[in-house]
Amino acid sequence: MSYFEACSHLQRDSRFKTKRDSKTSYNELKMAEFPPAFWRIKAKAFVNCCHTHLMQHQDMLDYLQDRGFKNETITKQQFGYCHNPISSNGDFYRFRSEWGLPDTQNDKGNLAKLWLPAGIVIPFHSVAGEVLKIKIRRLNWHPDNTFPKYVEVSGSSKQPSYFGTIQDSMVIVLVESEFDAILLHQEAYDLCISLALGGVSKKPDLETHSQLLNSPLLLFALDFDEAGKKVFSYWRSTYTNLRAWPAPLAKSPGDAYLKGIDLRKWIFEGIERYKK
Repeated sequence: MSYFEACSHLQRDSRFKTKRDSKTSYNELKMAEFPPAFWRIKAKAFVNCCHTHLMQHQDMLDYLQDRGFKNETITKQQFGYCHNPISSNGDFYRFRSEWGLPDTQNDKGNLAKLWLPAGIVIPFHSVAGEVLKIKIRRLNWHPDNTFPKYVEVSGSSKQPSYFGTIQDSMVIVLVESEFDAILLHQEAYDLCISLALGGVSKKPDLETHSQLLNSPLLLFALDFDEAGKKVFSYWRSTYTNLRAWPAPLAKSPGDAYLKGIDLRKWIFEGIERYKK
């Protein structure tokens, strides 16, 4: 059954009510699932360890500060540094069962392992403080690399990462990466909620979809490149409250910051331009 069919069958009211019609059917979207309880315990321990490790490496702190993050943000978001000193490339590998995940086989028929690459750890926490998602920005990445720059640790929630308290009265800014979302939250936390899709092609879960529909304004600030422009039509046709607001002088808010753009002023101008 679809979500609404199940509610009807159980004679229960739906949790999600929308103020606006949408061309996207609820049947196309899914409820976001939390990671297993044991995964959340292991993830929390991993994040704590990596944060402690980060605070002992000034070069990694300099990297984050150069990208615009203040010390308070680094601590609050629990950024971390993952690096295996006995590995040639700094990566960790763990059996999936060690994190409470079912075993799977790789292409060679061996047990697949959970990959924790060397890099900057970017956790996403629930309101209660549990770790629901871990992204790692690989420091060994280069443009010709087969594997992605940002790796989502297996078992992470597929829910988009949002920073700020979701309220129907708040403007929501859609961006691609968690780095961009956290930087926007740091600079304009009182003006908007920042939501990182985690990938240009990713769609929201059912609950996030409802929250997007009920926002007074969605500012579309995904990376201004061919991929970002290609998906804009989907978002615009799905959310009538969405308006394009690409980062100035660069393809992303983070890159715009590095070019000297005042992100708070940019967000304020977008709200003033499109407010009703």
